[in-house]
Order: sequence, then structure tokens, then C-alpha cells
Amino acid sequence: MKTTLAYLHNSALLYDIANEHPLLIYFICHLGNPNIFKTDLFDDELNCRALEKHDLTIYKSRKDRKGHHVTKLDCTLSKPVGEMVYNELKQKGICKELSNFFDLKDEENNHIYINKEDFVRLFWDNFQFEEHTDKIIENKVKELEERYNINLPHDGHNLPKDGNDYTIHYEFINNIFHFVVRIKCECSNDLEEFIEENNNNFESFESYIIKCNRCNKIFYIVYNFYYCSKIIR
Repeated sequence: MKTTLAYLHNSALLYDIANEHPLLIYFICHLGNPNIFKTDLFDDELNCRALEKHDLTIYKSRKDRKGHHVTKLDCTLSKPVGEMVYNELKQKGICKELSNFFDLKDEENNHIYINKEDFVRLFWDNFQFEEHTDKIIENKVKELEERYNINLPHDGHNLPKDGNDYTIHYEFINNIFHFVVRIKCECSNDLEEFIEENNNNFESFESYIIKCNRCNKIFYIVYNFYYCSKIIR
């Protein structure tokens, strides 16, 4: 599973930087601790100027510095913004994950050299800025519980009863949240009902009715999806 950066305080800023070049994110780590986070892919002047546009660095231009080359005194993290972003990247383990790209080895245990194009590919293979689906579902369930002042079962809640097996799942289908009711009828028929978010019975307290098209058994699912309230043959 990809590491998501969606929950970082500076997620939006890092997303903009990553779209410029994800190596710039690793450069922030480098400025925070150049003895640990290093690579020969950096262009100190270009990288520092790029991050200066985001108020993350303090950069001395050629006319303001003594030598031609950029030293560690000519490019530093800004306070408090640059240092704050670095600290979050370090504390969340992002810097370490990025540094691991440069420790990759092949099947024969030979070190693999990583160029800038490789770094970009590895970054997007291992990181994302979208929330994980399970977290999105969890947040949606909490939102509904607060809106309607009810309790909902966890995703995958299962209730075997009288030879029948009832399960409730939550899914986003075409960006619409659905309650997915699945029932294994004792006649061995598999039933599935998709109920859209806005078609719930949370306010009316009415049961959802599902009929088996093989044995005509009728299942009554309580309004908050916890269990089958009645089974009539």
C-alpha cells in the first residue's frame, strides 16, 4: 500500500512541490540533516531557489555570497515554515522512506543507481496524496453517525442467523456512498442490495426489505443495518 501524505499538516504545499519535482521534498530533508539525507542528484542552487518560492528556504544569490558554489550557509531552511515542514517529514518517517530509494539493490545484491527520472517514478509508486479508501469510508460513517445521531456497524459486520448469513459493507460507487447488504440465504441463494446514502431509513426507522427470488423468503433489515429483525418464510 502506498504511503499517503493526505494527512500531513502541509499536504497541500507538498503536493504542489511534488508536482514541480518530488526530489525537492527530499531536498527539504537534506537541508534539515545533510549528513543523513544526501544524494548527488541535488542542484543546490536550483533546488534552493525553487523552495524559496514557497517560503521554505533562505537563499543567498550569487551576488550576495562569497564563492560561486552554494554552501550550507547560502541555503538554509526558513524559520518557522521550512523547519516546521522538515520536522513533520522527519517525524512521519517520510525522509527515511525517500532515503531508502538510494539503498536499493538488485537480485545479485548490487547497488542500483537512481537518477532523477527513477526518483520521480519511485516517489509516485510509493506515495500518494489521496486518502486511503478505508479511511474515507471511516470518515463517512462517522459523519453519518453524527448527522443522524445513530450508531452504525463496522464495515464487514456479519451476523449468521437461523441458517442465513447477513453482512453489511460500505462502498463508494461512482463517488456515491452505498450501504451494500449481502445475504446468504439458507436455500444457498446469494442476495445483494445496494442502498445509496440518501435512501437510508435513519429518520423513519423503517426496515429495509429484501426478498429471496429463489425461495421467496423475506428479510427485514433494521434501519441502522445492525441485524435482520425478522425472517418470514
